[in-house]
Amino acid sequence: QNQLILNSAAEGILGFNDEGKIVFINPAASKLLGYSVTELIGQPMHDLIQHTRANGSLYPREKSPIYKSLKMGIAYHMEDEVFWRKDGTRFPVEYFCNPITAENGRIAGTVVTFMDITERQRAEELMTRFGRILDDSFNEIYIFDAESLRFVQVNFGARKNLEYTMEEMSRLTPLDLKVEFTPGKFNKLIAPLYRGTKSMVVFETAHKRKDGTFYPVEVRLQLSRKEN
Repeated sequence: QNQLILNSAAEGILGFNDEGKIVFINPAASKLLGYSVTELIGQPMHDLIQHTRANGSLYPREKSPIYKSLKMGIAYHMEDEVFWRKDGTRFPVEYFCNPITAENGRIAGTVVTFMDITERQRAEELMTRFGRILDDSFNEIYIFDAESLRFVQVNFGARKNLEYTMEEMSRLTPLDLKVEFTPGKFNKLIAPLYRGTKSMVVFETAHKRKDGTFYPVEVRLQLSRKEN
């Protein structure tokens, strides 16, 4: 039963003996690394999949957390390294090392569970670029908490127009900028977004600057739901 669980796992799982040689590899690991199971069994892990860093410099075996796990019996969690495939290409990984201790206390090996985080890194990079685009925009862009109404993100264009710092904005709500709205009136305005009867609420108002002066704006409100 345990073998079935290991073989059906989506993450790559590698088992090493105390010499750092591969004694177990599940199908997911075989697929991710581009080797067949028979090609990897009995082979030194470091020489095959962790010999070089992402920047092209050699990765001394003694510096590898997997090797340290074998020698010192310490568990590691890494997410800023790469593994190398059979075809010579590399991919970013997140991995966990957990040493195996024999009954006499001797370290008998280690188990490494890893996953390809290429798509995660691409998504994070995309969000970073998107965030920079939003922040550099001279249009005013606000994100506020649906319950407290406090601002959680305000882009450069808005902060420049209002003359507030982000720290100051985090203590404010839309009601501090749109002084003609009472809490009840504002909640009534955005209620269609919560009910799902509207995807956007558009209205004209005026924003109050830090110095007390006003300027006209057109506001477009949309609801953003957190994914579970």
